[in-house]
Formats: sequence, structure tokens, C-alpha cells
Amino acid sequence: MRNFHLLLITCALLVIFAAPARAEWRKLGTYRVTAYCPCARCCGKSDGITADGTYAPGCLGLIVAAPKGILFGTLLQIEGVGVATVHDRGGAISGSRLELFFATHKEALQWGVQERKVSMWVEP
Repeated sequence: MRNFHLLLITCALLVIFAAPARAEWRKLGTYRVTAYCPCARCCGKSDGITADGTYAPGCLGLIVAAPKGILFGTLLQIEGVGVATVHDRGGAISGSRLELFFATHKEALQWGVQERKVSMWVEP
């Protein structure tokens, strides 16, 4: 009987410690979120091509420029905005700063500068 209990305990421990990690939203904190568009005033060029080669005006979904420490393709959940994909970089984008892509300069100006809580999708 004692061996049976040891076997049960061993199996339970294996299940607990061998269980695969789960994907989750990891809170990054509050970020300063500015805006940009594909115009020459915002980007110094007007072709709409992001740093990873994505054609931003034709992209389905939100695009964000993030610091180099956040890889291209990473999903970021921006409070009150939704989920955006990192496709771009920017000279002034570092630390706790992001830049959200808008189709027009008018929309980018209307966004202005906002402080938003940001989370990152992390997979094991």
C-alpha cells in the first residue's frame, strides 16, 4: 500500500512540474503612445513600408512601432485600443514608448500623445 501512495505522489508531482507553460498576456506597464502615418512629415518618406517590410496602409489590423527589445511580430495589447502587431521601429522609440500607425496624418494628430497600459502576448 505504501508503494502505491508513493507512486500516486510521484505521478502527481510529475503532472504539476512537467505541465507545459501556457501563453499569456504579460503586463509591461504604462507606455507613452504617440501616433504616426505614412506621410513624409511623420516618417521622412511616404512609401508606407515599415521596418520589417510590411506595407502598412494595406495591413489588416493595428500596427505599432516599438523599441528594439520587442521583436517584430510581437502582439501588444494597448488599453482602450486593442491588439497591435509590432512591424516598425522609430528613431525616438525607446524605453516605455510606442507609436501607433494611422492611415492619415489627421488621425495621427487627433490621437496626439496618450498614456496607456500595455501588455505583451508571451508564448512558452
